[in-house]
Amino acid sequence: MSDTANNELAIDTTVTLDIRDGHPNDDDWIPVTSSNATRYFYKFIGGNHPHNNGHVQHKTDKVRRTVTLRFPPRIDDRYEFDRTFFIFDDDNQLSCPSGDKKTTTIHNECTKEMDAHYGVRVRDLQEGVTLLCDPAIKNVKV
Repeated sequence: MSDTANNELAIDTTVTLDIRDGHPNDDDWIPVTSSNATRYFYKFIGGNHPHNNGHVQHKTDKVRRTVTLRFPPRIDDRYEFDRTFFIFDDDNQLSCPSGDKKTTTIHNECTKEMDAHYGVRVRDLQEGVTLLCDPAIKNVKV
């Protein structure tokens, strides 16, 4: 079994969201415009996708899987999770039953194939703005 296939069977997956308000030194960062038109950059690290970019792929075996989303330990305390949302989750397989301002948990029921995105709205307490960040969750046939 490949590493990716083994990761798809994992019940829990962790994804870390790093954010910068200035241009980072490498090209792996995604630019985003905040609610007041300020430019930020974000990068998702982890998940179970080979690119290690926050994407998650699960098997459709009806086993609930959990994705824990957090900030890296060194990130500025000015950032917090404000809201979690889902796009293209037509069968409501994804939910966010719990979380706090520094960690949030996503449940995936894994009942049907899907190619959805989870997203988070992050609040910058120092600047009083929000920004949206969204990697993908994919359920594939067993």
